[in-house]
Amino acid sequence: MTPKQLMTWRFGHEYCVDYDPKAAAIRAGWSKESAQQAAYRLLKKPVVQQIIEEHKASVRASCIIKRDLVIEQLKVIAFLNLRDYLAMKANGSLRYKTKEEIRGPEATAVKLLQSNVK
Repeated sequence: MTPKQLMTWRFGHEYCVDYDPKAAAIRAGWSKESAQQAAYRLLKKPVVQQIIEEHKASVRASCIIKRDLVIEQLKVIAFLNLRDYLAMKANGSLRYKTKEEIRGPEATAVKLLQSNVK
């Protein structure tokens, strides 16, 4: 890979950091004076477009996984049954179950709550 090709490749990756073309060109090695024109030219190159699209696809895939996890946790919270979290004492009063007594997806919600309370 030539130095210019390496700078072009680096520009594509730097652009994905903050989507600031001039700043990306400077970080990739262009001078401040030529960065704006270089960025304009580089954004049209197929190799740079491919880097940007791959980055966006990676971000989308990451968001889908996180979205699915959030939806599952919200379902647990939305449809919780207090019997999963509370137990009746001998005198008829209620007590919170210990985290060892809670099983399944409900346990994950409890662990998350406890980690945020500390």
